[in-house]
Amino acid sequence: GRRWVVLSKHRSLVRTLLGVALGVALAAALPVLATAGSNARSSDPGTRFYAPGPSEGAIKQGIDLLRKGKIRDALLIGAMELQPRAVWVTQGTPADARKEVRETVARAALQRAVPVLVAYDIPGRDCGGLSAGGALTTAEYKAWIDGFASGLGSRKAIVILEPDGLGLLPSNCGGPNPSYPFTDAQRYEELNYAVDRLGQAGATVYLDGTHSHWLSVGDISLRLVNAGVQRARGFFLNVSNFRATPDGLKFGTWISQCIAFANNPDDGGWRLGH
Repeated sequence: GRRWVVLSKHRSLVRTLLGVALGVALAAALPVLATAGSNARSSDPGTRFYAPGPSEGAIKQGIDLLRKGKIRDALLIGAMELQPRAVWVTQGTPADARKEVRETVARAALQRAVPVLVAYDIPGRDCGGLSAGGALTTAEYKAWIDGFASGLGSRKAIVILEPDGLGLLPSNCGGPNPSYPFTDAQRYEELNYAVDRLGQAGATVYLDGTHSHWLSVGDISLRLVNAGVQRARGFFLNVSNFRATPDGLKFGTWISQCIAFANNPDDGGWRLGH
């Protein structure tokens, strides 16, 4: 009983400290968010992105820092936790995905903010490695995407579609084989379906562009086109690495130019894959 009371007091103090830090950080962050919003959605330069607030992990870390007398570090954790960030939807049934997405967009609406959601349930995820899981078949994945899309309702949302989904195609994972029966053709079918279904629901969709120290520009450009990037809003970079921003900007620009040049015969461009 006493241990629970002590922890509860710590938890209450952490929430208070987090709240103070969050308020200060929000005031400082808003101009930056508006700029970021104007880049992501040029039609609305006043866009604010959804901040889910302190996670349980952050609160536990704050408690540990307070026990050690590191109040400043606890405040820094609080300031960090206020920053807008994506909400990952990673498993469950179509109904589970619909519920999680619906609750997230509703909370974002209370902040008058646009949520960033990560759809992460592709069959054969992460080559069956540390982040293994996801749907078991293409049909199951399509049903999950249907549930995800239906949770959006009529609200604006940005969807980061399947991090590493193009960097780690099944063929990069040794597939298909008896223990890993997934194919590249299935992966492209799944991603194209998701791009179209989420787009029909009104989401702004981005596909996996890997990062500047992974695939070549030509390779990832071809994969993006095969996955439907020309019907999506664009692509994202650097989810699974820590490459410097200038490197990412240069890499992303090259990819964009490659796709544009390769698919515009009016400019005398060549076709990707040829």
